[in-house]
Amino acid sequence: SLGLGFNEVLVKIEDGIVLRNLRSVDIVSQVSLTQLRFVRQFHFLNKMDGGDETSAPAAAAAVAAPTSEPEFTALQIIGLNKAGDSFEIVEENLDKILGNKAIRSLPAVVVSIAGPFRLGKSFMLNYFVQYLQGKVDLEGEWVDQSFSPDHNLGFNWSHGADRHTTGVWMYKTPFIRTLPGGKKVAVLLIDTQGTFDNHMKQEMNAVIFALNSLISSIQVYNVTKRISEDVLQNMHLFTRFGEMAYKQQSAGAEKKKPFQRLQFLIRDWGGRKDFDFGAEGGKAYLETVLDTQDAEPELLEVRKDLRDCFGAIDCFLMPYPGQEVAEGDSGSIDDRFKAHLEAFIPSILKSSELEVKAVLGNEVTCGGLKDYIRQYTMLFKDGSMPEVTGIFDATAKLNHDGIRRSCSAMYKTEMREYAGPDKPHRVAAELQTKHDSVYNTAVKTYTESPRLEAPRVEQAMLADLQKEINEMYADIASANEQKVLFKKLVTPIALGGLSLLCNIIATFLAMFGLASIATLFSYITWFCFLTIAFWAYSSAVHKFEDVAKQIDEFSVQIYEVGFMIFTSYIQQQIMGAAVGGTKTKKEN
Repeated sequence: SLGLGFNEVLVKIEDGIVLRNLRSVDIVSQVSLTQLRFVRQFHFLNKMDGGDETSAPAAAAAVAAPTSEPEFTALQIIGLNKAGDSFEIVEENLDKILGNKAIRSLPAVVVSIAGPFRLGKSFMLNYFVQYLQGKVDLEGEWVDQSFSPDHNLGFNWSHGADRHTTGVWMYKTPFIRTLPGGKKVAVLLIDTQGTFDNHMKQEMNAVIFALNSLISSIQVYNVTKRISEDVLQNMHLFTRFGEMAYKQQSAGAEKKKPFQRLQFLIRDWGGRKDFDFGAEGGKAYLETVLDTQDAEPELLEVRKDLRDCFGAIDCFLMPYPGQEVAEGDSGSIDDRFKAHLEAFIPSILKSSELEVKAVLGNEVTCGGLKDYIRQYTMLFKDGSMPEVTGIFDATAKLNHDGIRRSCSAMYKTEMREYAGPDKPHRVAAELQTKHDSVYNTAVKTYTESPRLEAPRVEQAMLADLQKEINEMYADIASANEQKVLFKKLVTPIALGGLSLLCNIIATFLAMFGLASIATLFSYITWFCFLTIAFWAYSSAVHKFEDVAKQIDEFSVQIYEVGFMIFTSYIQQQIMGAAVGGTKTKKEN
């Protein structure tokens, strides 16, 4: 902790990096553990974005210093118009979170919470944040029992009968986690507007569930006391799309369910005599809900569709949080609620339980997720459920575009490894052969990847892929030809530079009376000039090519040694200037 009067702050980051010289004369309050976690999170993102540890002190100082923007906050990414019947994308906030280069290429784990209004979705999400702020997967007793409307970690909540959250909100700082296999992912938390309130038309309830399902990899559906038939009814309007997406997958590939995990969270469960609190009781209760035969044909159909659409459907029965929390502006949660909270949240947020957002098995990155959110928001823009074919076409386009970009990136990576800027010149015929091989592999990968069957979209995306690859090949071939000119210039540049250096050395040695040694360097100078002349003659008449080749190889070695010495000198000068600047600042 830091108090008034401290001028130098040392903060140790989890990977051993120490942030030095964090000057903050105006620090009045203590830097909390959660603030240090923010610095650690910033340090990782900054490092991935090409920054260094010197950039992190500014972030740490920003955490300590008072700011107009809360340190922990969620940003609205989808809003409602004034009439409350149309969605509008908030581009600035979407770009601020998902447009960051540090996470753009990371696989996205999207955890959202939806359900009827005024049932504590935002309240629950603050505990999600508290868990993810832990350095590692938390176990045992980790819950802070006291949360109030004035004490939250990003998702605002309050007591009362009126809705508090409108539109869709996303926590502004992605949480970087490492999966058991070593893969790093970005965990994104989403809060959605509550359904079934007095301001919302009936169809909007189904729209919010649909939008949530399309962008989430783990969707928590928050209800109270039981899973009611009206909840299932609203889900049915959307499961028709899931059924179509399942049937229209490419032939020959293993069919994958269109959506991933649906987690029912039943709050204030009162039927403990029949089904106990927790996951086991929830599993048994869910089976009775989905297996019932005592319902209208349409509701029986939705039960079947839910199982066909989601890869996993789970249920957790949660006890009452306590009278103080339910009725007052603040207070501690009940011990029984706390114990089950500490069991429920790790069951979806522990590293081994995280599920990357995928469409038919193709992982979605944070950059790709931005496109998905943008397209789906446009699709549901008028606040009504579009035709199933419209949702399918939009999903197919995004699905095929993601595969196209992956194949294009594969071509670019492999060709750069073969003929990139740091690679030697390739013979034109060999370069063409390599291009044909990688091109065919990219096209084959595209056509054989699991995808939605949409011939019109497929033809357009395949044409775009072929065009993009051919344009990249044209640039690679052009750069490869430029290497020929550079290669031809290496010999005269290297030998000319060596002769100039020897002449300078000879001049200085003669000035100090070392004429015999100076004469030796003069001979080397003339030898270099004669070698350049012979090389030029051989290149012009195409004779003595073996000798000319040996001269080229010798010249390349001279060039590489000289370039290494030059770059080493420049680096030393830069480091010296940096050290000198630091000393000057300290003296001042």
